[in-house]
Amino acid sequence: MSKSIQIVCFDNPYPPNYGGTIDVFYKIKALYAKGIDVYLHFYVTKQSDRTDTKPLEKYCKQIYTYKRNTTLLSHLSLKPFSVKSRSSKGLVQCLVKIGFPVLYEGLNTTATLKVIVAKGLKTYVRLHNIEHNYFKNIGDLEYSFFKKVYYNFEAWRLKKYQSQLKFADILFSISLNDQKYFSNLFRDVRYLPVFQSKTELQESKLQEYCLFHGDLRLSDNIRAADFLIDFFSSKPNRKFIIASSFDNAMISQRIANANNITFKIIESLQDLEQLFAKTAIHILISYQASGIKLKLLNALHTNTVVLVNKYMIEGTGLESCCELFNNESELNDKVEKFYGMPISPSQRIERMKVLSEFNPNNSIDLLIECL
Repeated sequence: MSKSIQIVCFDNPYPPNYGGTIDVFYKIKALYAKGIDVYLHFYVTKQSDRTDTKPLEKYCKQIYTYKRNTTLLSHLSLKPFSVKSRSSKGLVQCLVKIGFPVLYEGLNTTATLKVIVAKGLKTYVRLHNIEHNYFKNIGDLEYSFFKKVYYNFEAWRLKKYQSQLKFADILFSISLNDQKYFSNLFRDVRYLPVFQSKTELQESKLQEYCLFHGDLRLSDNIRAADFLIDFFSSKPNRKFIIASSFDNAMISQRIANANNITFKIIESLQDLEQLFAKTAIHILISYQASGIKLKLLNALHTNTVVLVNKYMIEGTGLESCCELFNNESELNDKVEKFYGMPISPSQRIERMKVLSEFNPNNSIDLLIECL
């Protein structure tokens, strides 16, 4: 008898153009390739333009969508807003009717977890982060006082709510650091490497610019882009590109008069690969160590040097594949040293050895064994 699984997702996983959606989409593809029937449930907002399910229909047996409740009452609840807004009686009824095991993608999708367990279904939760730490760090990085207050309040609610994870049969962490944290709190926590699309190194031959890419809706990435704009503004001989699936008015304004700095929109994986094909150096910066960052894995699946600060690689196991800088002076030295220099044959072998852990063909078997 073939196996089946239900997946509850925080958003439409297509297009896979930001962190969590990448993990979900390529997990669904890997399950499909193994002959597993996937019943996908996901939430949308009224303003969301991520409502197209057609690209997912090939990989899913059925697809169901639910509208998030983003009213003021959801914001004022003692439950985290990210959880409360993703609560649906219709979802409960549908999950029970279908009857197969349920994988919740992220703590923020688990509003129905306790009820579904009581109905006798096997449940799993994919932990994309230590959510309260993630939200607190976002709050600390925010420029706006009101956003600081909001994110810190949400972090407090998430920490209190986190105990609900005890009802799940198995928790899947996205990093070894996260596994260690959750194993101190819950009984069965397993490390399931992040799912992504790459299995080989992409060649970069033209070496035209330095590249930073990331979600410019997030304060962590906005701060990083801000720092790099200042850095490259004093290096007119080096071209620098900021790329994102989401535009940011402040960033666009800052680079409007810069001759060597440009912004590129990423609408598809092909857009990103075209940028990678001409990248001389990847530069990735974070101000918080959380989970594992998909943009780091994307960059490492090239033959190009990747410069990172410590928070980008802390606890990832990818330290040997990157060049670390601790300050602006070290960044400057390494940009000049490695610009136009692809990694060596021995570095390619080492990089592929380390990255083999993130091959979706291997990771999917770890999940299927639990069904």
